[in-house]
Amino acid sequence: MKISLPDVNLLVALLAETHPFQSKSLAWWEGRENHSVAICRVTQMGMLRVLTNAKALPAGACTIPRAWDLVDELLSDQRAFFKHETADVESIWKQMTRAAGVGPSAWTDAYLAAFAHGHGYEFVTFDRGFRRWDELALQVLE
Repeated sequence: MKISLPDVNLLVALLAETHPFQSKSLAWWEGRENHSVAICRVTQMGMLRVLTNAKALPAGACTIPRAWDLVDELLSDQRAFFKHETADVESIWKQMTRAAGVGPSAWTDAYLAAFAHGHGYEFVTFDRGFRRWDELALQVLE
């Protein structure tokens, strides 16, 4: 079974009813098998941060308790599971941040790419910028 690590942008679109990409994220989510979607600490924090940010979601930001409820509901779904970082992720992250063309704004993206790569997961996102890492198993939702 293929395991996916979805980007924060995909997870927020899935949870925020007012997000313009919600239908695309729901279509992707509906095709997932049980225990096939990994959530890590960075994607969890990213969801919480964006879901409560009125600048990011002007028509649908929520309270901190509501954001926790949404994330907890997602993690209680049989398709999702929480995955902690393994020991090799940091060294992969260092390599990915040292790649040509990676700038100082790519710390989190490089970490998520390293997390997915280090665990053998496919990374799923709307962000085409992840194509910079050739070694990454990647699905960019169009």
